[in-house]
Amino acid sequence: MKVLKTAFLSICLLFSLLSSGCMSAQTDKYVELNSDSQQTAFYEERFTELDAVYYMNGKVDLTVAQVYINDMENAINADSLKKADCARLYALQGLIGLLKGDTSFARDRLNMSRSSFKGDVRASVLEDRLKSKKSSSKKHNENALFIIEDALNSYSDKDYANAVAYFDEAFLLLDNFYQENYRQLRDFCWSMRSTAKVNAHSGYDKLLTKNKITVEQMLELATTRTDLMYAYTAGKAISSSVLYKRVAASGELTSCRSAYKNQGPLSRDAAVTKTMCARFLWNLWNKKKNTPEQLNKYSALFVDASMRSPIPDVSRDSPDFDAVLGVVENDLMHLEDGINFSGDKTVSAIEFIELLQKFN
Repeated sequence: MKVLKTAFLSICLLFSLLSSGCMSAQTDKYVELNSDSQQTAFYEERFTELDAVYYMNGKVDLTVAQVYINDMENAINADSLKKADCARLYALQGLIGLLKGDTSFARDRLNMSRSSFKGDVRASVLEDRLKSKKSSSKKHNENALFIIEDALNSYSDKDYANAVAYFDEAFLLLDNFYQENYRQLRDFCWSMRSTAKVNAHSGYDKLLTKNKITVEQMLELATTRTDLMYAYTAGKAISSSVLYKRVAASGELTSCRSAYKNQGPLSRDAAVTKTMCARFLWNLWNKKKNTPEQLNKYSALFVDASMRSPIPDVSRDSPDFDAVLGVVENDLMHLEDGINFSGDKTVSAIEFIELLQKFN
């Protein structure tokens, strides 16, 4: 693990020279452990994996979390670690316990960390989390792990723009595994930075974390753009089932090609693919622009003239031929490799939100 300040490196080297086993020296500085402590670095990485999952999903795998706690206990009991290393492992145990919802265990491990070695940075992080206390800019100067904490706090507050800034700053200062483990969370914040607080209902945040969404959920997410969905919501909150019925009845979920209209609308429970998304967006785009005559312009050109499809994996006979070509030409969606559309690929909640942002 990187040492973030020259002064801390000197302190760690000094302790390394003076210590054998678990030494009892105390310091008021926040200590960043030397990367030579491979065992400690290993569990630091394991904790960040669990931590990132917790912040994205609101829970962790309890079995995996307990295995890490037990393994750290075995490492501590092996009597081969310095007190600074013991303090770090106690603190990490407490942090994982807190992710599990066991505050009593977390407080116990905080006390054991403090007793083992005063000044460990993870113990300070654990204390702040137990008190729901946010870090300060002064702490940033002590250790970049506090910048990660500010990133996580900003994420929790839906202050996504600041969360991105904090993550990027911390990634420059910390080992690569921090970036690897928190990357998905950082990218989520990046996607959400201009859509913060667009919807206040309780299930919205959870919906945003989904890697796959149903058609009904796609429509629910679309209501974040009131200007696009006003015809169905009148600016009011309505249930997802009522929303689906209104949009389906309007034809926005049905192929724009007359030969396929008898297939009916997309099923509300179907997992949204790029092709399904293209259908909805193309219908919505032309309704917003009031250009119904443009809905079938591509089939009129390519099919009637017996021309080859310009996108190899989108057949001219596809019910969504016009929709796919329309969203690609208008830069609402893109070709995966510059050639193919990959229409069977599922769309995540965040990816759909990003597509909505392209409407102007």
